[in-house]
Amino acid sequence: MAETQEYRYDVFISYSHADEAWVEGTLLPRLEGAGLRVCIDFRDFLPGKAALFNMQDAARDSRFTLLVLTPDWVKSEWTLFESLLSRTKDPAGLQRCTIPLLLQACDLPDFIAMITWVDFTRGDRLEIAWRQLLTGLGVPPEPVAAPEPERPGWFLPHPYGAQPNFTGRAAERWMLSDWLAEGLTRPESVEGPPHPLLVLRALGGFGKSALAWHWLHHDVDAARWPRAVWWSFYEGDNQFDSFLRKTLAYLLEP
Repeated sequence: MAETQEYRYDVFISYSHADEAWVEGTLLPRLEGAGLRVCIDFRDFLPGKAALFNMQDAARDSRFTLLVLTPDWVKSEWTLFESLLSRTKDPAGLQRCTIPLLLQACDLPDFIAMITWVDFTRGDRLEIAWRQLLTGLGVPPEPVAAPEPERPGWFLPHPYGAQPNFTGRAAERWMLSDWLAEGLTRPESVEGPPHPLLVLRALGGFGKSALAWHWLHHDVDAARWPRAVWWSFYEGDNQFDSFLRKTLAYLLEP
């Protein structure tokens, strides 16, 4: 039985230093945020060692080699990568674990052109590109959030955002729906109509906003409640006078 090889890194990034702003500011955080162990030259190459030998060790110690392809990479890094191919004992194996990321259109060497690349040149398909890249690197695809129901009559200036992992919390949602429909269950000794105000109070990060947003969009009947306001005081337009002015303008619309 063949032994399973253990790798120090999940992926080694080969890139041109002309593209380091995107690599260090966008690519590296996204990969490490997905839990991948990344080998990158400025942090992981040994000083005083020839660049080719550092690159050879990085490719050997990484499950995948990711090539960030641009015209600058072809000019500056392809010769080095070609030298690496000539030194490896298994160029076909290196090819199998190489993932090209096409960041800018360029003339690709034959060795790379025959490999399916991930296309980052289309701004309208970046989410697809990220999903393909992470899946190719062995990261389970992120769940895709179901589209929120449209609420054209509601005033939602600060949308909370998609929540693909929201689950459960049925009891809290029922409590909110019960309050909205009939008021909270109270002792018979308490007289008067249901209280018009309900406060959700908890420490930051406990999911108050996520719960309220999900309940509002999935449990509240827009036909019965044709007007609703969602406002966040954490957003840029967070002044109380702005909240009053815009909310009153919305509520007073014919």
